[in-house]
Amino acid sequence: MHRCLLIPVVLQTICIYIDNYPKRGRDLLAMALVCRGFSKTSLDQLWREIDGLYPLLTKMPPDMWSGPLARHNVVLARAITPSDLGCFKAHAHRVRIYHGLKDADDDTDVPITVYKALSFHFHDQPIFPNLVGMSWTNEEEIFPYITMFLGSRIRRMELPIFDDPVHNSMLPTLGKRCPLLINFNLRSDVFQYSLDTGRQVKSLLSQWSQLETLSIHHLPEDSLRIVVGLPHLRNLRLKGWSYAGDNYGNTFTPAPGTKVFPALQNLSITTTSSILCINLLKAATSCPLVTFYLSLIGSSLPNWRDLFTTLAKSCDKGTLTTILIDGTDVQGEHGHGPNAAYELRLLFPFTNLTDAAIHTSRKFDVEEAFVFEMAAAWPHLHSFSMTTVKGTLSFSSTTQPDSPS
Repeated sequence: MHRCLLIPVVLQTICIYIDNYPKRGRDLLAMALVCRGFSKTSLDQLWREIDGLYPLLTKMPPDMWSGPLARHNVVLARAITPSDLGCFKAHAHRVRIYHGLKDADDDTDVPITVYKALSFHFHDQPIFPNLVGMSWTNEEEIFPYITMFLGSRIRRMELPIFDDPVHNSMLPTLGKRCPLLINFNLRSDVFQYSLDTGRQVKSLLSQWSQLETLSIHHLPEDSLRIVVGLPHLRNLRLKGWSYAGDNYGNTFTPAPGTKVFPALQNLSITTTSSILCINLLKAATSCPLVTFYLSLIGSSLPNWRDLFTTLAKSCDKGTLTTILIDGTDVQGEHGHGPNAAYELRLLFPFTNLTDAAIHTSRKFDVEEAFVFEMAAAWPHLHSFSMTTVKGTLSFSSTTQPDSPS
């Protein structure tokens, strides 16, 4: 065997390459058996990312299980003892990314009895000591056992939130056990949080001033003032953002002395009201946005002129390169709109724009001369599309602009 294969970087590159193939498990295990020099790197890659606990359960003694262990037959026959966890721990320390199975009806997940049995041995230490990223299962009864997985090395986390006191009481633990988190995705099917849940989410977000990426469903009202002031936040995705009425959107003001979105580069908003988005942007000054995405849903009629004016006033003219707006689901806005030049000229100061798509239920009236005016205003465009009265208008800087047909 050539000695170059024992160079760590070379061996790791080979393992990563193998990891991208369907039979990665078989091939990485075969590499680990070649020699002692290959073993550690190959096994580290093999166990780096796992789905659910089942792969590690296969490394525990067979007499622990009632019948042959299989994904559809995980039944404990006796209690788990410390000696049963030797091989389990030997591989658990290699795990860097853990994916809980998100479908509560997925019968490949292990039963709650296994989580409960393991919790007796991992109540004061993480089950994966070197974990850096995790996404948690949607199964509500499993949520209390998340504490077994929380460790100080975790940097990325995705988890659901359940609007009830038992689960809310556990949220502060996340901030204490994962102080270095920089990427947080909070999923929820709840349209509007209870007051207690809102307070817990606000408390949780306030503990992570170092957050760089945040994705959250139905952002609680009080939490927004925490989010806009996060000094390192670069990516923000607000999904299902709506409130009962628009009073909050109309009166939003950041806390005194707060610099709003000082580092934000990518903003994605799905909302029922353009007013919420407009007033959020009004609070920002010279926001270094690179990408702006807005999806409007429901029946609140948008004010496109105010939106484009606010975007132009709040964002750095030299950084914004992508504007994507989807308002095709807005009800009550069908029919022809005014001349597009009146509103789209408000976006001309963004001279570095490379991609733009504006699709609304209202169809803009676009004259041919204005098509060439847009091409001149945005010389770096790679792609552009917009809904017009004559169909979809699209062009790029590499082709002659076409009139809508």
